[in-house]
Order: sequence, then structure tokens, then C-alpha cells
Amino acid sequence: MIRCYDYPLITFNESSFPRINSDNNPWNNTSQYNSIEVEESKIISHDIRALVSNQYTIIEGRKEELKADIKIYKTLIKIMTKNINNDKLFEAYKTFKQPIIDETIACIEALNMSNSNGHRNHQEIKN
Repeated sequence: MIRCYDYPLITFNESSFPRINSDNNPWNNTSQYNSIEVEESKIISHDIRALVSNQYTIIEGRKEELKADIKIYKTLIKIMTKNINNDKLFEAYKTFKQPIIDETIACIEALNMSNSNGHRNHQEIKN
């Protein structure tokens, strides 16, 4: 907090005395700094809102993408179930799914590293 005391300047036997420069007036500087801080705060607040809004848009897009993926995966499983006797199709399916399964298992292990149930979850996915 800045304190300003407005005392009269008393001079004796001086016809001319130095005036206080208005740039050095603490009241002027305080209002100037406050307006700068308010403007900076507005800019930062706007930037934060833009970042949050952008992140929200990204997350919503990812949710929609995952919903579409779930539909595709369900359809794929139905196709595979109906064509279980098709060896070439099943081999292609295994080639497709293996990297996804491997990454899922690695992710589960990383998330459960400190959890004693991590090994059990790994076994559940493999089965």
C-alpha cells in the first residue's frame, strides 16, 4: 500500500521554490500502475479463458472420436463373430488388434505400477 501525505510546502524568504514534478506524484503513479495491472490482468484472464476454452474443445472432440471408435470396434467384433471361419480375415484382425492390445496392457501396467492389482488386470485383458 502506498501512502501519500499532502503537506503544504513551507519556504522562508524564497521568491521561487521548486515545484513537485507531477510525474513524481505518488497518486498519479498509483493510478497509472493500477490501470496497467488491471489491463495486464484482463489480458491474462482473457488468455486463460481462451486456453481453457480451447482445451475444452479439444477434449470434446476426443470424446466424439472415441464414441465413433467404439461404434466401429463393436461393428468389427460383430463382423468377426459372423466370419469366424474366415482364416484370412481372422489373421488380418489379429494383426490389426495386436498393437492396440500391447499398448493397452502397457498403459494398464504403468497406471497400476504401485497398485498390487496391476498384474491381475494384465491377466484379465490377455484372457
